[in-house]
Amino acid sequence: MTSFYYEVCLLKSPLANLTYKSDDEIEPGTLVEVPLRNRKNNSPAVVVEKVEKPTFKCVEIAEITHKYYDSKMLKTAKFIALYYVCSLGEALSIYTPFYEHKEEMETKEFISNIDLSNKQQEAYEFLQNNRAGLLFANTGSGKTEIYIKTIEKHLNNDKQALLLMPEISLTPQMQKRLEEVFGDYVAIWHSKVSKKKKEKIIDDLLCGKVKLIAGARSSLFLPFSNLGLIVVDEEHDESYKSDQKPRFHTKDLSLYISKTQNIQIILGSATPSSASFHK
Repeated sequence: MTSFYYEVCLLKSPLANLTYKSDDEIEPGTLVEVPLRNRKNNSPAVVVEKVEKPTFKCVEIAEITHKYYDSKMLKTAKFIALYYVCSLGEALSIYTPFYEHKEEMETKEFISNIDLSNKQQEAYEFLQNNRAGLLFANTGSGKTEIYIKTIEKHLNNDKQALLLMPEISLTPQMQKRLEEVFGDYVAIWHSKVSKKKKEKIIDDLLCGKVKLIAGARSSLFLPFSNLGLIVVDEEHDESYKSDQKPRFHTKDLSLYISKTQNIQIILGSATPSSASFHK
C-alpha cells in the first residue's frame, strides 16, 4: 500500500514542524491527531503540506478528523509565525477549526433608518471610496452611526462584517443597538460567552444565520467565509495587544488581512495612535 508523507505542526507547541505518514491522502489544513514519544495521549496537529518520503523512519498519523483550517487561515498563521516570532502551531492555535457547512441562501434586506449629518455623510462617502480609512472623531460625534451604515451596505451585498471592540465596550446597550438593525443576524463574541454558545455562533456563522460579529480581539480568528468589512473601534486601545504567545496586535493583523484578502477596513478612534494617524 502506498504511504503519503506530511509535514504537520503541533497546536500550541513551540516545536518546529514534524513529518508523519498516512495511507490516506489528506488535504492541507486538516486537523489530525498524532503520537509523540513519551506521551500517553495523542496530540492535536494540523497538516501543513504533503512532502517527499524522507530518509528517516516516520510514525503514522493516529487519527484524521473532519475539522480543518482553510487556506486563508493557514496563510495568515504563517505570517503571524514569521512576523511575531513563534511556531506555526502556536499561530494556528488562536484560530477555531471548523466542519464544512452548506451556507443557507437566504436574502435579507437590512434597513437602519439612520439619517447622517452632512459631516457624517462626508466621512461615510470617503470610507466607501477607500479600502482602508481612519475615522477620527470625538466621542459622541456619531462614529457608531457610520459603522452601522457601512455594515448595512456590506450585509445587503451578501457579505459578512466584523466589528472589533475592546471587551469593556461590548455592553448590553451596544448589543441592543446592533440588534435593533440586524436582529438575529448579529452575534456577540467575548471571553464571557460560554463554550456551548460559542459553538452555536460558529455554526450559525458558517450556515449564514449570523452575518455580523461584534467582538473582542479573538473574534478576528473566527471562520468567516465571505468577510467584506472589518471595523476596529477604539483602535488605539491597549487591549488589542496579546500578552501571550503569539504576541500579536489585533489592529496590525486586521490591516494585513484587509490587504491580502481585499476587505474594507475602518479604524475608528477619538484619540488615534500616532502610527494610524500618519498612515
